[in-house]
Amino acid sequence: ELGHKNVARRYLQFIIDLIPDKAEKLQIMYGINKEKKLTEETLEHLAGYKGSKPVRIGNAAYHQKQNDIYGILMDVIYEQMVKFSIDIENGEDLWAITKGIVWIVSNNWKDADKGIWEFRTEDRHFTFSKVLCWTALDRAIKVAEMLGKQHKIDKWEPIRAEIWQDIYDNAWNDEVGAYTQSYGSKDLDASVLLMESYGCVDAKDERYIKTVNAIGDELSNDGLLYRYKNEDDFGLPSSSFTVCTFWYINSLFKIGEE
Repeated sequence: ELGHKNVARRYLQFIIDLIPDKAEKLQIMYGINKEKKLTEETLEHLAGYKGSKPVRIGNAAYHQKQNDIYGILMDVIYEQMVKFSIDIENGEDLWAITKGIVWIVSNNWKDADKGIWEFRTEDRHFTFSKVLCWTALDRAIKVAEMLGKQHKIDKWEPIRAEIWQDIYDNAWNDEVGAYTQSYGSKDLDASVLLMESYGCVDAKDERYIKTVNAIGDELSNDGLLYRYKNEDDFGLPSSSFTVCTFWYINSLFKIGEE
């Protein structure tokens, strides 16, 4: 959107260079120099802003299982192919990566994971992770349509439909009146607002509208928005999360609450 095409291309090349064989799962993060091992350490002798501690280097979450990463990556690939046309450099690499992502998602989307917020407790079936698994299939199908790969479209469409039905059946909580953080949960989560942005639901869908309103009522905090309010590895959340506020504003606009 800003015209920095070279930056976008370099980022895509960075991703291509990192992608392992299709049978090997992606890590959720890598070092800026493509490091794969990001062992977390606490630097006791240092303090951050206003003396805040602990100061850490590395990130223990690097080996976590987060199924949402495949949808995020597939969305990037699709958007780049749309903006730069299907004749962009490394087009064959991107198609190979696309097939690999679909293979991984098809074999893992039913598994629980740590979710977008990198919970360090037990794995759960997070709604956002399922939505991004759906997104991975959806964008892969769109890429296949661009490339005329009808045999792949026929194979992948039923998987996309199965994931969507799973979300519809299990992420909704009648008692809460909203799509919740994870299957069987009553907790609300701002990441669920992105269901519409990724195209998994329509902005006029009654369930989505109820979800947006419920999240606004439950997670609002002095004009901003919490990610969630349920207890995590560090206790009950005490601060809002700026990007979630933008998600909420966008969702309000989409459902007609201008």
